[in-house]
Amino acid sequence: MIPPDPTAIERLKARWRAEMRHRLAAMPEADRMAESCRICEVLAGSLPWQRARVVLLYAPLPGEPDVRPLWRRALEEGRQLALPRYDPVRDAYVPALVTRPEEDLCHGRYGVKEPRPELPALSWDQPDLIVVPGLAFDPWGARLGRGGGHYDRMLHLTHGFRCGVAFRCQWTGRLPALPHDVRMHAVVTAGGWFEVELKGPEPPGQDPAVSTR
Repeated sequence: MIPPDPTAIERLKARWRAEMRHRLAAMPEADRMAESCRICEVLAGSLPWQRARVVLLYAPLPGEPDVRPLWRRALEEGRQLALPRYDPVRDAYVPALVTRPEEDLCHGRYGVKEPRPELPALSWDQPDLIVVPGLAFDPWGARLGRGGGHYDRMLHLTHGFRCGVAFRCQWTGRLPALPHDVRMHAVVTAGGWFEVELKGPEPPGQDPAVSTR
C-alpha cells in the first residue's frame, strides 16, 4: 500500500476547514441552540456517560456545540468533572477538576475558559469519557480540528472513551486523515449516536466539493 502524502493531506484538510467554517457561518443561531440541547440529551443517555466516573468536557468556542448543561449534570449525578487547562511548564493541556463551574473557570492562554491554576490536575489516564469538539467528523471516526494540534496531542495520551460532538452540518463524508491521527470511538449529533468502526484502515479522504452528508 502506498503511504499517504502528508503534504497533500494537509492541503485537503485546509480545504475542508474552509468549507466547514462556511457551513457553520450559515447556521442560524436557533438551530445551534436546538442541536446543542439534543446533543446533550443523547450524550447523557449513552452507556459511556452512564459508566463514566470522570468526564472530560470542554468550554465551547463560538460555533461549537454548547455542552455547558452537561457540566452541571455531571456534578449532580456524582461524577467528577474535568476540563482541559493549559500548563505552561509542560507546554501542554492537562485535565483539571471543576466543582463550581460558575466560579472555577478563568480565561486561558488562547481566550478559552479553563479551570483556574490552583485547581487540582488529573493524569490523562483518569478520564473515562472524553467529549471532543471539532470542525468535522466522519463515519470512520476521523476528526478535523482547527489546525493547532492541541486536541490531537491530548487524545494521544488518553485511554478513555473518545466521543466527538458535532452539529449535523459537521457530520460528513470521508475526511482526510494521516495514520497518526486519533480516531473517535463514537460521534454524537442532533441526529443521534453513531458508533465508529475502528478496525481496519479508513478509506481515503475526499475533496469537500464532492462530499456527501
